[in-house]
Amino acid sequence: MKAAIYTLGCKVNYYESRAITDELEKKGYEIVPFEKGADLYIINTCAVTSESERKSAQLARRAISFGTGRVIVAGCSSQLHPEKYLAEEGVTFVCGNRDKLFSVISSLIESEKRVCEHLSLDGASYEEMKISGSERTRAYIKVEDGCDANCAYCIIKTARGRIRSRKITDAIDEVKRLAEKGYREIVFCGIEISGFGSDTGEELSELVRLSSEVEGIERIRLSSVDPSFLRRGLIDKLSSIEKFMPYFHISLQSGCDATLARMRRRYNTQRIRENLSYIREKMPDTEFFADIIVGFPGESDEDFEKTCDFVKEIGLCHFHIFTYSKRPGTEAATMPCQVSPEVKRKREKSLSLVREEVGRASRAKYIGRIMTVLFETYSDGVAKGHTKNFIEVSAKSIRSLHGEFKDVLITDVTSDGCIGIVKE
Repeated sequence: MKAAIYTLGCKVNYYESRAITDELEKKGYEIVPFEKGADLYIINTCAVTSESERKSAQLARRAISFGTGRVIVAGCSSQLHPEKYLAEEGVTFVCGNRDKLFSVISSLIESEKRVCEHLSLDGASYEEMKISGSERTRAYIKVEDGCDANCAYCIIKTARGRIRSRKITDAIDEVKRLAEKGYREIVFCGIEISGFGSDTGEELSELVRLSSEVEGIERIRLSSVDPSFLRRGLIDKLSSIEKFMPYFHISLQSGCDATLARMRRRYNTQRIRENLSYIREKMPDTEFFADIIVGFPGESDEDFEKTCDFVKEIGLCHFHIFTYSKRPGTEAATMPCQVSPEVKRKREKSLSLVREEVGRASRAKYIGRIMTVLFETYSDGVAKGHTKNFIEVSAKSIRSLHGEFKDVLITDVTSDGCIGIVKE
């Protein structure tokens, strides 16, 4: 039997798809590319934007059109709109995000079931999953699900439910298994990892500390975090852990206080300034990546310029730009002063130029310095990897350096990284 899985969305979705893949392989399935010829197709959907939902539905129809296997739809889009997928003739089973692994695997036996019986996320507990490995040198480990925030633009709280945290002991067991398989770097991820432990009383810093004691693990990172979470007490603890890397991906969203307030974010620009300044004091060479939304309802030209200025001020190394996408069921969808698509595109293009400017400036300060790089890929005589602060470095090499730590002299910057010479 052959199975094909297509995953859209965040690192959590990819982790869950990997866990499903491992279970299918245990049951004798061969995992194949997503094309005609499989006996089973699984689409792990996303709903963070209208475009991701459109693509999720498109992939379900594509799998149906192959006409060769059962089609299972899971994830955020199917959690929100199960009826949409059930209406597609040819979809065998629909589940959401509650007990996703259990639901998908059990559906292989109960062939007549068309929809998961437990789509409600009320009272859901954390579903323990395990992975055997990752496609990268670093391994992502899911330790949290759900979100308790009430951001005006986001539908993910509805799609994922309230915060549920993994037990630290279970997470450490997985860190040990991955370390035994040769993984040197781990990234803890979740829907809102800043909320880890709020339901169990455990602390994220303790998870990091215990992971740093696992033999073989050399680098530890966190996935995207809320800037307000990066308080002094937490930073004091994280900065004392040598294996915790000087890198944060922050869910900034805007650099304008008025826009942040309309978004119902839990911080303002002054809080961000203070937190980032303290981090740089405690952890030199820390670099910050971020997510920014342009075109949020009510965002004026002046508001947008404040975001551009703030990005320059705090010196982001890189950031992802998202044009605001109206999500039915959210507060922002009915807000007045919706920004036109034309203005959104203009602002996205303008902010892209700012990203190029501040990114190059952030990376240029490393020219002439020797940085330790964990190499990950190799192609056409060029090895690529990342520094401690997650700057991608390209260096010529006569062989693959996959999984190796090498000192590299940084000689130049590119639009999205640095160029260097490996010091042998």
